[in-house]
Amino acid sequence: MFCISNIKEKKKGYFMKKYYESNKKSILWFAIGLLVILVTSLIGSLIQSSGGSIKVSDLRNETNTGTVTQTVMYKNEAQETKFTTIDTKVSGKVVSGILYVPNSASETNKLPAVVLTHGYLNNREHQLPFAIELARRGFVVLTVDREGHGNYNNVTNSGAMMATNGLYDSAKYVYNLPFVDKTKVGITGHSMGGYTTAMTLYQDAIPTEATVTVEGKKYTGNALGMNLISAGLMQGWSTYIYSGANVSVGMLKATDDEFFFKSTNQQFRVNSSTLKLPRALLKFHLPLVKKSMLRTALTTSMALRLQSN
Repeated sequence: MFCISNIKEKKKGYFMKKYYESNKKSILWFAIGLLVILVTSLIGSLIQSSGGSIKVSDLRNETNTGTVTQTVMYKNEAQETKFTTIDTKVSGKVVSGILYVPNSASETNKLPAVVLTHGYLNNREHQLPFAIELARRGFVVLTVDREGHGNYNNVTNSGAMMATNGLYDSAKYVYNLPFVDKTKVGITGHSMGGYTTAMTLYQDAIPTEATVTVEGKKYTGNALGMNLISAGLMQGWSTYIYSGANVSVGMLKATDDEFFFKSTNQQFRVNSSTLKLPRALLKFHLPLVKKSMLRTALTTSMALRLQSN
């Protein structure tokens, strides 16, 4: 038995040696390719985490809760307008997102935060360059999928174009994080994400009915918006709806935007054959915006606003 086993081992060694000799170049290239994958993966990880100074987390169906103090306007028995405050529950949820948290963030060193979202038929990874750069500059950053995109399946009957779910719930999640400065939470989205940004600013500001008890008597009034968001930037989108009085709102467009190479609207033409740049379209909409944050780059625009508070 020993001899037979020994012969088999020798044969196995012989064939392995023969295989290696006849495929030496292929094996070498395989080893080099594997090494390149490992090295570039390490480099990519170091870039995303800024050399390990940022914690990167993949969030799936994560939830949290917190509270916000809202002002309620009501009329007393004498029909006089009065104001009081209530604490309202804030329920945050991230169906699919990537969270960047600088190591310097803590409950004693709260940092400003930005929530990023994508355009039509894109996903959360589309905003990674902005997320990485903002995190390197000291922001807590969350880039998210919205309904009907990426890892967020449709949960309503809305088509993907009009499915805006995801951004506001994610902003609430970031607002509730203990290491985030609650007075400096910004949101921004590109293209259809710009529309979702406008809708979220509106949702955050609109009054809702509230019942308050004052000196033992109940009154029904209006809670004046949750006002969780401090700033909003719409990239490549021209619609502004409404926002809170203290919210800075900006529109960002490139000189040559993917959607604005031409215009059929005579208002934006220099003459019958020459088209104005998208800047003309932006100037047309600018009066609707209370505070503009026109800058040459997203990171500069959002950073200037949130760090100036």
